[in-house]
Amino acid sequence: MIETNDFRPGTAFEMDGKLLTIVNVEHIKLARAGAVIKAKLRNIRDGSIFEQSFRSGDKYKAVRIEKAPAQYLYNDGDLFHFMDSASYDQVALNRSMVADALPFLKEGNQANLLKYEDSVIGVELPITVELAVAQTDPGLRGDTVSGATKPARLETGASVNVPVANEVIATIAAMAAREVEGVAGMDDPSARHLGDWLKRQTAHDGVRVVIDPTKAIHLELFLCVGSQAHIGEVAEQVQGNVVEAVERMLGLEVAEVNVFVSSIAFPA
Repeated sequence: MIETNDFRPGTAFEMDGKLLTIVNVEHIKLARAGAVIKAKLRNIRDGSIFEQSFRSGDKYKAVRIEKAPAQYLYNDGDLFHFMDSASYDQVALNRSMVADALPFLKEGNQANLLKYEDSVIGVELPITVELAVAQTDPGLRGDTVSGATKPARLETGASVNVPVANEVIATIAAMAAREVEGVAGMDDPSARHLGDWLKRQTAHDGVRVVIDPTKAIHLELFLCVGSQAHIGEVAEQVQGNVVEAVERMLGLEVAEVNVFVSSIAFPA
C-alpha cells in the first residue's frame, strides 16, 4: 500500500480498478482540516489525464510497472507494432496506448514496453531520442523572451521549438561584416599575432554571442580593418549589415551590436 502523503511525480497506484500514475502533485497544509493532496493523474491504460484531491493518510494499492526494452517496427492504421528486444515477441498496441510517445515515435527506434502483471499496458520513450529536423521556419521577430529558438517540424511530424546554436548566429554575423568595404577580416582577440588568425580562422571567429537573462541577443565583433578605411563609417556599416542579416535569416531580434577594431591591415 502507499499513503497519499508519499505521492510523488511518477508514483503508480491503483484506484477504483484503474492504473494511475502521478503527473504532478501538490501537498497543501490546512490549519484545522489537516493536509490535502491535489494531484494530476494519468490513466496508464488509456492515457487520459484528470485532477483529483485526496485526504492526507489515505492508502491505495501500490503497483509495480515493469519496463521491457523493445524496438518500434511499424504502424498499421491505429495499431502500432513493437518487438520485445529480449524475447523477440511482437506486440500491437492501439493508438491510445502510445498517444504520449506518438509525436516522437520513429520506425526502428528504441522504446520501453510498460508491463503490469505480464500484460503490456503502454509504451515509454527513452529520456532522449534522435530525430531529424524536416523543416524550419523563421523565428518570431521581437520574440526575445523565448530565446534563440525557431519553430521546426520533425521527421515524425511533431512541431517543436529548436535552439539556434550560437555558432550559427556568429557565422551569419561574420559573413555580414566581411561584406562591408574596408573590413580585411574578422579578428580573434586571443591571437597573439595578426598571422595567427589568418592561419586558423573559422567562419565564426571574431564574433562573440551573448544571451542575457531576458534572452536578448548581444553581439560583439572584432575586426581587422584596412589602413585606408574610415573606422567610424566601417563600424556603422557593419552594425547595420549584421542586424539586417541575422534578423532576416533567423528571424531573431538583435538587441545590440558592439564593434571593436582590434587590428589594422597594411598593404603588402
